[in-house]
Amino acid sequence: MHGLPNRFESTKADPSGDGLTSSLNLSRYTNRDYSELKAALQPYYEKMLSLMDPFELSAAEQQDSALVRKVKGIFFAHMDSMIPVKFAFVKVHPSSMVSLETLSDLIRDSRWLKEVNQNFNGLSPELKASVMVRRLVNAFRSAIRWL
Repeated sequence: MHGLPNRFESTKADPSGDGLTSSLNLSRYTNRDYSELKAALQPYYEKMLSLMDPFELSAAEQQDSALVRKVKGIFFAHMDSMIPVKFAFVKVHPSSMVSLETLSDLIRDSRWLKEVNQNFNGLSPELKASVMVRRLVNAFRSAIRWL
């Protein structure tokens, strides 16, 4: 599946618990999950450094519409190549706050709404019901209602 890394290891945290112990446990899992996602995306970020950034073109370069189209096409195609890695992470980590944050980033692009909806439905009930994410859950539901 798109050459995705198989190193994703499922973690389970209970984000609905109260108290300091629950918060510390959730933080530990969140940090581990974030580090795992960051490591999976690192090769993509490294390649991105070698690409021309369409937002950093000089005034003269911005006047060349063919160059701007080419640079934007390459840059955004590379950005899109990271999407399957992000969805793979979410599928393997249905109880992770990092998965919820990842979906909240992806929902901003209407091209991914159906897959965000599918992945959101796959999140653990505990995560979707937690006090910390109720607002975000409602935002998801509002954004995907029309699908």
